[in-house]
Amino acid sequence: MEEKKPYTNAKGEVIEEDIYVTPQPLRFGEDDYNIRALNNLPYHRLHAGHVDLLKKECLANVHFCVSKLHALPVERS
Repeated sequence: MEEKKPYTNAKGEVIEEDIYVTPQPLRFGEDDYNIRALNNLPYHRLHAGHVDLLKKECLANVHFCVSKLHALPVERS
């Protein structure tokens, strides 16, 4: 069982509850990638201030980098 995590409710009270989140795999199948996770995970880790998780889950994660390269086009600037 997951440990309880704090969150702030609509009244501004900090409450600890079990937060259930559906896992978001990088790939659903052989050539079916989770574009939303590949695009949004680095953004949300950075803007939440979770730099250690950003490095671990995205920047230094070979599976993440390879999946992103396969799934998304390389744009020229």
